[in-house]
Amino acid sequence: RIEILYQKLKQKLFGQPCSNPFLRRAIVVPSSAIKNWLMLEMAKDPDLTVAAGLEIIGIEKVVDKLVVKKKIPSLLELGLA
Repeated sequence: RIEILYQKLKQKLFGQPCSNPFLRRAIVVPSSAIKNWLMLEMAKDPDLTVAAGLEIIGIEKVVDKLVVKKKIPSLLELGLA
């Protein structure tokens, strides 16, 4: 069940003291519905008072960041080169 997965995720992210409180963590989710559900669960969770440095992003954005898109340079970019 998804609630069990949420508890395991919460334990992984916040269960152990972090040596760097400013460490950024990313959770990749398959859809905006799961992202919204996860954000709601974290907001309702009495164990979580602050979830700083946490980013919940969709898989499509991760793919966009990881895949280098080929881009044709503009005339301005070519002129500055």
